[in-house]
Amino acid sequence: AECPIDDALIDRLEELTRRTQEQAIAQAWSVDWNALAGLRRQASDSRAGGNRTAALRKLGEIMTLLGEAARYFRKTAGTTPFLH
Repeated sequence: AECPIDDALIDRLEELTRRTQEQAIAQAWSVDWNALAGLRRQASDSRAGGNRTAALRKLGEIMTLLGEAARYFRKTAGTTPFLH
């Protein structure tokens, strides 16, 4: 099955990572904010340069970073940090 990397996909993933980042801030997750900001810049630059594959890769790295922070938060706080 085809799975094109189009602007709609990138938009959805950017929105998902933004909402998760907001949750991380609200719940004070332990996140390397400098690394996250760098990945966001790289994703934005890649997208602006027309390289959707690189933008997708950077969004995946952001998801990994936030996912690790969410798992750590859940272990230490005993709660489920994900959006409802």
